[in-house]
Amino acid sequence: MANQSEILYRELMEEDYPALEKLIIDTWRFDKLFNNPTDTSYLAKLYLKNCLQNNTYAKVAVSEGTVVGAIMGRNNSSAKKPSLNEALSWVGDAAKLRLSKSGRQVCELFKDFEELSEELLAQCRQIFDGELAFFAVDPDFRGLDIGKNLLQTFISYLVSEGAHTLYVFTDSTYNSTFYEENGFIKIGEKTKDLQPLIDASLSMCIYSYEF
Repeated sequence: MANQSEILYRELMEEDYPALEKLIIDTWRFDKLFNNPTDTSYLAKLYLKNCLQNNTYAKVAVSEGTVVGAIMGRNNSSAKKPSLNEALSWVGDAAKLRLSKSGRQVCELFKDFEELSEELLAQCRQIFDGELAFFAVDPDFRGLDIGKNLLQTFISYLVSEGAHTLYVFTDSTYNSTFYEENGFIKIGEKTKDLQPLIDASLSMCIYSYEF
């Protein structure tokens, strides 16, 4: 296990994408949604591309050359729409995922989550300067303040851009106490039934932060 002084923080690079896809699968347990590893891989690629398309900030934490944490977000005033090539690439992976029954179910589920997110944001009746869109730390490297350090780099970036508020969506699979311990306030919550894909429900929350 590495110690804090051995963790390197740097900008995200394209060669980090495969490691991020693995981090996504391990963090959100996408492998539990499919029997086919190919579908799991397509979903991870789709999720990552969606995060990359409209973010203005991305940084990773690295231990001995391996990505063990990452954060992505945006300053809404400088966010750009995805290019045509980026949009087509996203559509291509979505089409591949829809080739299987479970893939189609997951696509519909993510569509529902997108609508749920929009509802939560609309209910807040607040315009935010930034969004924390992706945030994950390898479970084997938690307890080294990697998450706290990554979060601080993003907040510092937003401050330098003149931002004053940000929001983040999270769900009941994530340790929401992390956000509360770091000054975030829960301002909304909704529950989604995951059937027929999984016999369970999931609570989605929106947290805000002011600085």
